[in-house]
Amino acid sequence: MAIIALAVSLLYAPARAESYFEFGLESGGDILASTSLEDLNAGGGFRLALGLQRFIGGFDDVGLLFSVGYLFDRIDGSNGDADIDALLAEVVYFRDFGPHRLGIGGSYHLNPQYHDDVDGFAKTRINFDDAAGLVLRYAYILEETFEFGARYTVMDYRVNGRSFDADSLGIFVSVGF
Repeated sequence: MAIIALAVSLLYAPARAESYFEFGLESGGDILASTSLEDLNAGGGFRLALGLQRFIGGFDDVGLLFSVGYLFDRIDGSNGDADIDALLAEVVYFRDFGPHRLGIGGSYHLNPQYHDDVDGFAKTRINFDDAAGLVLRYAYILEETFEFGARYTVMDYRVNGRSFDADSLGIFVSVGF
């Protein structure tokens, strides 16, 4: 609760803010489905996010990233298909060191779902519990409104008392507007 209170209070503090769009590719976590060419992993896939970057404390090198997004992936096989998706909410504290940005924060996956439709089998639908995890980020700021980097998310998806590793390592591109 203290983190949420801090984040809300910072929204009302005078600070410079910028909007951004982020596209990422995440990989890792337990394999939920696979074909001969690719795997579908818990916590992995394509990530799209829309966010707000706020510099705090009157500094131009310390701030918070607030974002909402969507994580999804799909594989198609000769006998069916499978997909996974989740809504995302993240808060990341960051510090700039010249063109390098390091960040740490939290990620919350709302309503993670897995579906498959394989010939000869009943359709499978798994609604995982909402999941919270830790995010570590590194970004290289190429221009004031363009950065790219890598991120690592530590998280588990749970359903009916069973846990699935949803840790992921990803790359991303972020464009401010």
